[in-house]
Amino acid sequence: VITIATSPAQAAADRVALVIGNAQYENAAVLGNTISDATAIGSTFERLGFEVTLQRDQNISALRQALGAFRRKAASAEVAVVFYAGHGIEVDNTNYLIPTDAQLKTDADIEFETIPLDLVMRAVEGASRLKLVLLDACRDNPFARSMTRASATRSIGRGLARVEPSAETLVAFAAREGTTASDGISGEHSPYTQALLKYLEEPNLEINLLFRKVRDAVLSATDGTQEPFTYGSLSSREFYFVNTDSQGGSEDVAEPLPGVSAEDALWAAVERSGTFGAFETYLAQFPNGKYSAAAQVWVDVLKPNGSNNAQSQTDQGAVSPSGGEIDVASVAVDDDFATENPPILECDRLAADPSDPSRVTLGVEWKDIDTNSAIAACRRDAGEFPKSDRLKFQLARVLHRDEQHGEAAKIYEELSEKSYTAAAVNLGTMYLLGQDVEQDIAKARRFFEIGADAGNANALYQLGRMYKEGNGVSVDYPRAFEFYNRAVEASDHLGAMVQIGFMYTNGLGVTADQKQAFDYYKRAADQNHPAALNNVGLMYLTGRAVKQNTASAVSWLEKSAKEDFAEAMYNLAVVYGRGQGIGRDMDRATHWMFEAIRNGHEKAIRAMTTQAGSTTREFRRLLQSRLRDAGYYRGTIDGQFGPATERAILALSESDAG
Repeated sequence: VITIATSPAQAAADRVALVIGNAQYENAAVLGNTISDATAIGSTFERLGFEVTLQRDQNISALRQALGAFRRKAASAEVAVVFYAGHGIEVDNTNYLIPTDAQLKTDADIEFETIPLDLVMRAVEGASRLKLVLLDACRDNPFARSMTRASATRSIGRGLARVEPSAETLVAFAAREGTTASDGISGEHSPYTQALLKYLEEPNLEINLLFRKVRDAVLSATDGTQEPFTYGSLSSREFYFVNTDSQGGSEDVAEPLPGVSAEDALWAAVERSGTFGAFETYLAQFPNGKYSAAAQVWVDVLKPNGSNNAQSQTDQGAVSPSGGEIDVASVAVDDDFATENPPILECDRLAADPSDPSRVTLGVEWKDIDTNSAIAACRRDAGEFPKSDRLKFQLARVLHRDEQHGEAAKIYEELSEKSYTAAAVNLGTMYLLGQDVEQDIAKARRFFEIGADAGNANALYQLGRMYKEGNGVSVDYPRAFEFYNRAVEASDHLGAMVQIGFMYTNGLGVTADQKQAFDYYKRAADQNHPAALNNVGLMYLTGRAVKQNTASAVSWLEKSAKEDFAEAMYNLAVVYGRGQGIGRDMDRATHWMFEAIRNGHEKAIRAMTTQAGSTTREFRRLLQSRLRDAGYYRGTIDGQFGPATERAILALSESDAG
């Protein structure tokens, strides 16, 4: 789960969004674009002032849990939105969303393996102002084709069936009832999501007109074969996601950050839109504003008449909105500036580094990068704006994340020579780890020091690690603590918060202080850092700095485990296996032990191959059953961990999923 809460507390409490993308179906072909669709939609709502919860590849249990948690959030919000990209199905005029673990061998399985759309609509119904459900789920459905009919009278339709939402609720389908929607070209967005991304942030666009524009855009993009449709109605009170009209104070609008002027808010929205009309809107409202020169450049570049618009309009003696003639030389300079510093593009949304001072979005954490979508977007955008060092760096970053180290290193080298500090830091990481370059700790440290001098949080964090671990330098805990603290001060570096918490926990370079440790862990955990979530859970489990509470401990540990943190999976297996404070649950204990092993957790592997005798026979039998069901074990389910069981455990730990 990724919870993005960068807007003011008021906005976060008033506007909430649950964004779901299902792609990796266990019993159907992978959907190519749903994850990138969900990621982009989540980023958009975040910029619009929503508290966003992003969920990827949800099985039925996770999806029910997510909807339940969101329903509680929506109950105290003014605006609640659910966006779903994935498979859906209509049976007997009832719509269902399909989780990733659904089998749907017969139509009788529908009620047990899917989520009814009514449940999604109930999740938003508590919002006091606007309830909105966006479904990009009308794709041609493989389950409907393969499903055995248990009832001869049951109808299974194409697409989804029409719905009748309650008051102040809109349910928007990617395709009208009974028809299917396109997933789009692989590596891009679906036509419906692409249209939403285009119009959600357009200034002064009332929501009903927004959906009409989305409809027209999808019809155009699909040559009339796909028509979105919106069900439900709102009151006469207008709603805008972005409202820059000073006379519109009584209307609902996602508000800018506190302290941000109306001009800055409009310019941010205009840059995100990147359209000719948006830049014209800015110039009309702020003809002599602080961004007017850049806006004029983009109006000239994007003007519909001809490809070389700035030159052709100038040659004809075109005048600027302020009334004077446009100077050819000044336009040429500004055009160079624009090509080196383009407005926010898809590459920025998918690949920006939170520690890069040149970024133009909040950035994407390393672990959250969707490499396929990001590489495609950044190759396209960097190719269109070859002078932009920002886009080159982001391309290198996603290639680095995808372990295409050679190409990434070349770009980092080029940018480092131009003093692009974020590139120098990442190049330092490659030298530190020997990724397609000869490992050189001293050279890595020099690159980190370059970044640290510029206040780069990642560089400060890496230097902290070097002094904490004695990697290429003598162990120096006080100096490590200093670097970690500077990283937190520079940009709230989550990894540095966790390390400071660890140093307070163990008295390394500072006086041991469990309360301080908890506070740092909690700060990072509140932003879903996996290790921090685990550590908060352990502090509740042991009662350090907080009152001992096993139920709270399990809740935090499960959040960490859902972020694929193997240590938390192992800890959950131990907690459920012992049952102290919550009652033993061997099914959950073996589930989490299995997941910890699959994720390569050394302690879990060692415990099950050398110390399994310390567990109960029931535990061992259940784990053998899980190994058999996953195809790793063919022996007897007897609770005896001999060579065959140990081989199965090792095979699981070395699987592609690990």
